[in-house]
Amino acid sequence: MPGALHGWRLPYYALARFGKWDEVLALPKPDGALPTAAALWHFGRAVAFAEKHDLDAATAEKTAFAEAAAKVPPDAMMNLNSSRDLLSVAAAMVDAKLAAARGQTDLAVAAWRKAVSAEDTLAYDEPPAWYFPTRESLGGCLLRNGQAVDAEVVFREDLKRNPGNGRSLFGLAEALKAQKKEAEAAAVLEQFKKAWARADVPATLAGL
Repeated sequence: MPGALHGWRLPYYALARFGKWDEVLALPKPDGALPTAAALWHFGRAVAFAEKHDLDAATAEKTAFAEAAAKVPPDAMMNLNSSRDLLSVAAAMVDAKLAAARGQTDLAVAAWRKAVSAEDTLAYDEPPAWYFPTRESLGGCLLRNGQAVDAEVVFREDLKRNPGNGRSLFGLAEALKAQKKEAEAAAVLEQFKKAWARADVPATLAGL
């Protein structure tokens, strides 16, 4: 089965999804015969170092990621999507994380918008080609930047595409609260509680 060939992605995606940055950094470097895996390994490390505010290491890994991504053959595929299309989402995410770590929120917003645009070009696949809806993070970044109205729009769009997404329900509730739309926020919060009832990690604005 084609999907089984790319099972190596799962540890990267799962650990990054739940913010296990030390565990991401502990992952062994993949076989050099897997150029996409090598690029995603550097991607994970760049994001992890950015989240840990080690900007020198994050910048070095960003450079290594770009070099590794450039070595991926144009015809390399990850199931239904080209590896290069997938890595374009990763590249924008690295830029967003580094900008946020530097306190450059406007640049982070712009990079997340680029990530969303790149993700939107990916072909539908199950499981999804990219490991989380990037609109979650764009909405969170907008909200942290005081742009609650724009964040509301982004979270609502994600919920159209991913009904019941707990993180976007949480973000939407926070965006509504920030606009003093208390009744709407309370209703969305109830939806979030149902969606998140069995989660073993808390939802936080910082985690978006």
